[in-house]
Amino acid sequence: MALQSYHKAIVVQEAAKRLNLELIPLPAYSPDFMPVEALWRWLREDLTYHYC
Repeated sequence: MALQSYHKAIVVQEAAKRLNLELIPLPAYSPDFMPVEALWRWLREDLTYHYC
């Protein structure tokens, strides 16, 4: 039995429909949608690049 992605699972889609929510698929890797990516970029650029 293969596991199905949670956002494609029927139970999730039914719950979203009941709650009047629209599920929007995002790309597998989308740093523009992840606020923590700005922190990682700052850590890489300002801390690690200037260390060595």
